[in-house]
This record gives sequence, C-alpha cells and structure tokens, in this order.
Amino acid sequence: MPPKPKSSSTRTTPASILQKLQNSPGGFYAATPKLIRHVEYFIGGWDGNILVSKGGGLQPTEFIIRGVFEISRNDFNFTPDANFNPSNVFHGHFADVKLSCHLTAGRDNAFRFSSEDFPDVIDNLAHFEGLIPRATEYEKLSVIHNSLGQRSVKLTHSLFEVSVRHNYTYTCTLP
Repeated sequence: MPPKPKSSSTRTTPASILQKLQNSPGGFYAATPKLIRHVEYFIGGWDGNILVSKGGGLQPTEFIIRGVFEISRNDFNFTPDANFNPSNVFHGHFADVKLSCHLTAGRDNAFRFSSEDFPDVIDNLAHFEGLIPRATEYEKLSVIHNSLGQRSVKLTHSLFEVSVRHNYTYTCTLP
C-alpha cells in the first residue's frame, strides 16, 4: 500500500518554514531587523569568544541565528551525499581541505524570501563583526565575501589537523 500523502494542513511550505524561522524559540531569524540589539559579545578567553543573547543573566546562552541559504558550488570539495570529492579542482588530499563553504542567497523561486532577505542577513553579520574589539594595526578578517559583485558568507570548520605528513600519507587528529 503506498504511503498516504500529507494533508494540506501538515504539508511543509516555504511560508511555514519562514514562520518557523521567525518564531521558534532558541534562536533568531538571521534577517531580523536590527538583530544587534539582541546580542552581546563575550570574551571567552581560552574557550574562544562568542556572541550571547542579551538578558541571559548568570547563565548566558549562545546566540544562534537561523536562515535558508544555498551552498555555493565554488570551492566546495564534497559531493551531494557528503563524501569528499577527490577530483576537486586542486587535486588536493582530504587532509589539506579546510571544511568550508560559501552560503549564498537561495535561488529557488519557492524560497524567494531567502534571496529577498539575504541583504539583511549580510548587514546583521557585518554589525556582529563590528562588536569585536581589535587594535587598529590588525587586519580585519570577515565572514562576508564579495566576488564578482555577489556576496556570500564563508563558513569554516576546523575538524581535523594534520599531525604527521610522510610520503603522501597523512595522519589527522582532532584539535
């Protein structure tokens, strides 16, 4: 017997996804206007610096933003099923690849709100970066990238570090 189709009241639609992004507890929609009003920069010392939600009292909560984005295919070395693509442009080894990607505005017409809200997401991220104290002689690094007039958000994850490299054999460890 084939599975029953979902009723129209339980079907997930772009409008229902947007509503969840805007109204779910435990985070904020990335394109919320003036999102900087809800955040504080916390210097965490050894554990690293984080953004926390304002009003957290003695137990501040990590600041979480949500959104709908598209992963740019440029500089992305993984296949759709999350496996490493060994035929990447640079013919690099997995140990040499930084787990990173660029998030761009969604292009699917059903999620038009994603591309319409993307400039607000970029503005909010730029405001967050402005919270970070830095000496004037230091170079400012940004998660916001502009390439050929297209803006994107670069995410990088340091999952492994190469600890031994010998004759094309790599040993990777968790940092």
